[in-house]
Amino acid sequence: MIGVAQDETIVIPGLEPSEIETLREILGTIGFLKSYMNDQMIHDLSEALSTTFKLVNILLSTDLIEIMERAMQDPDLDRALLDPIGVMEKYTSGELDEEAEEYMERGMGIMMALLIALGKASTHL
Repeated sequence: MIGVAQDETIVIPGLEPSEIETLREILGTIGFLKSYMNDQMIHDLSEALSTTFKLVNILLSTDLIEIMERAMQDPDLDRALLDPIGVMEKYTSGELDEEAEEYMERGMGIMMALLIALGKASTHL
């Protein structure tokens, strides 16, 4: 049987006082959310989530995520984050080997295509 002590402490057999306090906090949070949520808030939230899910769907239907994942794990990127000026000096001084130059050209090609696609998309706003 649930009871309330004289100091308003709730007693539920089988539950520790810390568990009861956690339940009290959860119920308080639910009450706050209930009073905070209204139709406009739900509508705004659904629009934001809808847009986010559309973007995720588009990204997952291309190889861009896999390419970005591999790129983010490249040790050369870590070195560039630690010493960006040194890396930039190396790249601009012509010290790139043939393989690195090919990779840079491929990366620049992808970035240029992305910029062109962004420019095209912005004309439809």
